[in-house]
Amino acid sequence: PYTTLFRSNRNYNMRHAYLIMAHSEFVLLENLVSVLDYPDNDIFIHIDKKVEYDIKYHPKYSRLFVIPNKRRIDVQWGGDSGIYCELLLFKYAYKMGYDYYHLLSGVCMPIKSQKYIHDFFEGHNGFEFIGLVPNSDVEMRLMYYHFFISRESSEDFWSLAKRSIHIRLLMIQKKLHIKRSNKEWNILAKGANWCSLTHTAVQYILSKERTIRKRFIHTLACDEVYKQTLLMNSPFANHIFNENDEYGSCMRLIDWTRGKPYVWTMDDWRELMDSDKLFARKFSSQHMDLVDRLTKRLKEEQC
Repeated sequence: PYTTLFRSNRNYNMRHAYLIMAHSEFVLLENLVSVLDYPDNDIFIHIDKKVEYDIKYHPKYSRLFVIPNKRRIDVQWGGDSGIYCELLLFKYAYKMGYDYYHLLSGVCMPIKSQKYIHDFFEGHNGFEFIGLVPNSDVEMRLMYYHFFISRESSEDFWSLAKRSIHIRLLMIQKKLHIKRSNKEWNILAKGANWCSLTHTAVQYILSKERTIRKRFIHTLACDEVYKQTLLMNSPFANHIFNENDEYGSCMRLIDWTRGKPYVWTMDDWRELMDSDKLFARKFSSQHMDLVDRLTKRLKEEQC
């Protein structure tokens, strides 16, 4: 029942849901919403529970939905809270039904006009655009228990202690051959968490929510593992776009060689314009000259 459908000779416009996870840089978020404001788009935003912010932009063409305060999640790097945030956004949008669901961060930007993006998905309808790292080894992330996960680089006592405990617990698990079961999957996969998925793929992921909450708790950077592993062990594996190129597969331009990830500047204008990708990450309010120029161009092309 979850096989992706390829439609032809349709007499309706494709509908798109943009799902945005934001926790800072709200001037960029406001700008992103303005760029996505386009017929047949709806926009869903999750503001991290750690911060307070009210969206000020009022869309002209799109409906804007902000996750209510009581449902917001405190998203922690590398932990399962990222998964729960994604599932929350998927569930809110799924109730209304869209052809494609695009997961973005608040510091992403489209680098193609909405008309171009709509035409692209019209021409590639039925493909799943999700990043895959070819021949990746995800055993360490998925098969062992990860506690005290932290991205902190601080050298204070508690941060050092957490990192030490995390490493020691991993060593103990490996020494004692303590591993989680993977009997439900033949393939373990990972890749970028930002994606563009069909309605039926989102339906399939949501149907596995109980499994997701049980199996991916205490895994490392599981938001880069759970969707890929589920879809690669399903009929959707046959419809993943360009699975041999992690960012070609999700149509995102993200540079991890010059940063974590690299922040685009005006010097990168030509690279952004020449890219065949649809979206890019990461932008910064420190380089608003680039953001403003890109925004102006996109809006001119959408007229």
